[in-house]
Amino acid sequence: MFHKLTKRELAAYALLASRAKWNIGEAVDAVSRELCTTKRTARRIVKRLRRLGLVSVEARNSEIVVRPVDPSRVLSSLLEEYAEQRRRKCYALAKRPPPEGRSGVVGEPHSRRPHDAGSA
Repeated sequence: MFHKLTKRELAAYALLASRAKWNIGEAVDAVSRELCTTKRTARRIVKRLRRLGLVSVEARNSEIVVRPVDPSRVLSSLLEEYAEQRRRKCYALAKRPPPEGRSGVVGEPHSRRPHDAGSA
């Protein structure tokens, strides 16, 4: 979902998440002003945030409203995606399946093999 999220887009999301809803013009102006971009670039950033699912854009009574998604949901999704990507990479490098009992649940302690006492 967020595999191509840039620092600029993350900064724009953090800015927009500071309020519950924005008028589209206010959102573009705020992103443009705070991140020193042109309005055209700011509009594209808001569109990209919408495509990524970080904000929703709704038409309400002849105005367009931008609503950021809850930051805790976004962070938990980022964590899950990152952890899954790392697990896949780790197990692919080792060319072995995940260890027994490993459910892939985030936060589960990592099992380590005990060191051999006899080897030196």
